Amino acid sequence: MADAATCTIPNQTTPQGDYNLERMVKAVIHKGVQVKARDTCLDAHGLKALPLIEGVEASNMLQLAQWTLAANKVLTF
Repeated sequence: MADAATCTIPNQTTPQGDYNLERMVKAVIHKGVQVKARDTCLDAHGLKALPLIEGVEASNMLQLAQWTLAANKVLTF
């Protein structure tokens, strides 16, 4: 089982031609986008003790709800 929390872990290696989620996350952080990983997801996958990509913060469901309510648009996929 995987979710978006796994893309916040640094030093990822991917086969040639595959998407590297670490590079993608770093690119949006570089553009000023806040990136947060839900602490319960990190904990569920055993990732809570690992360092996150620089610029990523652990957060919670309350923060996600606040961002959703404050957003002009919400994108889901």
